[in-house]
Amino acid sequence: MKYKLLIWISSILIASSALLFLYIIFNATDNYEDTDIYVLDECEEYSGFDLNNLLLNIDSIDIQKKFPYHKYVKESNYCNINNLTSHINTLDTLYGNHWDLTMKILLVTLTDTLKSIETTKLEKFNPQYLINKIEWAKKMKSYGECLIESRFLFAVIHEYWMSEVNSKLYYYYSKNPNLKYDYRFKYLVSNLSAEKYAVSFGFSKLEKLINYSIEGRFMYIWNRIYKGTNWIVKLTLITLILLTLISYITLILTAFKKNLVV
Repeated sequence: MKYKLLIWISSILIASSALLFLYIIFNATDNYEDTDIYVLDECEEYSGFDLNNLLLNIDSIDIQKKFPYHKYVKESNYCNINNLTSHINTLDTLYGNHWDLTMKILLVTLTDTLKSIETTKLEKFNPQYLINKIEWAKKMKSYGECLIESRFLFAVIHEYWMSEVNSKLYYYYSKNPNLKYDYRFKYLVSNLSAEKYAVSFGFSKLEKLINYSIEGRFMYIWNRIYKGTNWIVKLTLITLILLTLISYITLILTAFKKNLVV
């Protein structure tokens, strides 16, 4: 009787542990919806936007106040480097003040103004938007390496949006720690790390096991266990697996026998 009770208790404990682990994995996979990464254009194509015509009646004293910031963000297709360089030349030609006017106006437009217009897109984790944004910011950095006179503008835009995405990831993570298992979240983190932005969303040993299980890297898990542990650990693991299987079989057979008796 005592032996059967011990078997029952062991079976229940091992089965409960296995079910708990499965529950944790399934709970984490709620944030693992998609493994496809898309990089879409940050801007929509617009035709007919004429910055020179919009600024003809604005003098250098009023330009910073009257510049059409919102219209520029929505209609200028600023993602196109040819458009952007053309707008830089337009401002330089009209006002002749590259650093104090041209750079400042476009910097405010493509940082604070752009953020204010897109605030709602930043309220919740919006992976496609964030991916588009960091890819656009990386392009800005590349443009700055080629366009020396405007390097400051491109460098600050890059810094601004990388820092913004970085801080938002911490915010989203604080609301939902399971986001660290999301493939797109990890893509963003790796991109920020590559750009030398400090991102710390590490996995504990258990979380690594959960993460690898979610990604289906079972052979990797097995190889790590096989190559990285001694024979005692291997024997213990095999014993636990066998006990788990025996526990499930025992529970199933017991339930089956009860049904037959009834």
